[in-house]
Amino acid sequence: MTETPKPGPAAPAGKLAEEEKPKLAAAARTAPVTPEPVKPPAPPPVAAPAPPTTEPPSTRTLFWRLMNQDRPDKKTDTRETFIKGLQKLLVAGTMGALFTALVRSIPVSVGQISKDYDVNYTLDLAVRYLYLLWLLAYFVITNTGFDEKDYQRVKGDFSYDIGQSIGTLFAAAWLGFASANFQLHQLSAYLVTNLVIFVICFWAHWWFKSLPTATPGVARMRKFGGVVSLLAAIFAAAAWCYFGGGIPPTWVYAAFGACWLLLTFALASYIRIRVDVGIHGKAAERK
Repeated sequence: MTETPKPGPAAPAGKLAEEEKPKLAAAARTAPVTPEPVKPPAPPPVAAPAPPTTEPPSTRTLFWRLMNQDRPDKKTDTRETFIKGLQKLLVAGTMGALFTALVRSIPVSVGQISKDYDVNYTLDLAVRYLYLLWLLAYFVITNTGFDEKDYQRVKGDFSYDIGQSIGTLFAAAWLGFASANFQLHQLSAYLVTNLVIFVICFWAHWWFKSLPTATPGVARMRKFGGVVSLLAAIFAAAAWCYFGGGIPPTWVYAAFGACWLLLTFALASYIRIRVDVGIHGKAAERK
């Protein structure tokens, strides 16, 4: 039998480390060298924009050039307050003129009362007073609500107020209340007054019908009043052409009285809608 050789004694660890050093150094020299990644160059800094060489466009219009100052910004709240103030003054002035004409004419008419009165003249005078009261009541009710907190102006209402104020004063003067001379304009007074009512009704209907806050009942009464006043104006023109400048018979004034009753029905309905449904087209809350 052969005898297995016994392993010799192990070499010390320090000696193995010394023997491995040359091998590790040779391997390090022959290993490929990995190049370090090259960083891209930094972008150049963004230059600040150059200041404009020209001045900004001027906001001066011809008016502000004359004033030698730039045009200020529009102040909507201040303009609304200013226009509301003008509306209040316009309404107060027109109503004052109508009340003055009414109060000044009453003593003149009362002084003409006698035992031998003329029926046609008395009817003429009574219908004129009724038309003046109708115009006054319409103007008062259509211009209420300016002091409400939730009242907001709509486009065109100030122009409408100016137009109806001028028309109302012109109709009152043509009816004879400016000079207390009721014979100055005979049938033409009814023609002019009904034309003024016609223009006011259809102007308001055409101007405010497209608003989202428009009330259907108010629009219907405006059309009804406009049609009635137009028919009354046509009748007044026909009677004026037929009877001339003299005093027409009683039935003519009775016809104008009937037209006034129809207009009063439209006005009463209009007042009921504005008071109970809302002011200036704004519907009230229903319980």
